[in-house]
Amino acid sequence: MPLRGPENSLTRPTSDRLRETIFNILNSYFMKENLSFGALRVLDCFAGTGALGLEALSRGAQSVTFIEKAIEACRSIRINIDDLKAQTQCHVIQSDVLNLRVSSVSYHLIFLDPPYGQALCEKALENLLNQQWLADHAVVVIETGASESLNFSNGFQLLSDRRVGSARVWILVVNRKTSDNESFSTSKGKLEKIVERK
Repeated sequence: MPLRGPENSLTRPTSDRLRETIFNILNSYFMKENLSFGALRVLDCFAGTGALGLEALSRGAQSVTFIEKAIEACRSIRINIDDLKAQTQCHVIQSDVLNLRVSSVSYHLIFLDPPYGQALCEKALENLLNQQWLADHAVVVIETGASESLNFSNGFQLLSDRRVGSARVWILVVNRKTSDNESFSTSKGKLEKIVERK
């Protein structure tokens, strides 16, 4: 079923090709770690139409929380949830990901798809980590423009870094035991690739 998006919006839906790439990588990792979507609480940030979170739900995720700042986009997400009759498994929060407060619930799979070229990924990820939105060993999927690089502090390990058309997808795992000297900067090429190596 095609998802609805707000009219006259700057919302940029994730392409079908990129979404397929993301979930292929996730499936490979989950099989290796003996995990399943059915055990996951999912957080879809900068949610847009909610496509990534709803895809995870269609694969059996336990629940999905969508965070989106734009009012019209939130309305579209709620319509898409209603169309899929998934109201009991979904929650929509109209908020800025950068300003979230401490969460009483932590999430196992997190999608971050901010506007390209605005350097929002690191800030959003740091806030989610500090405000306890991320479970230990949570998997974080980030979408950026193909030419963008990311610079993170300690606490994460890189599973995958792949360019797909005009986009680049990064998949990280939260590792709170990572020491300061194991932090990485993609601009300097210091990447630890756990699942795939190019």
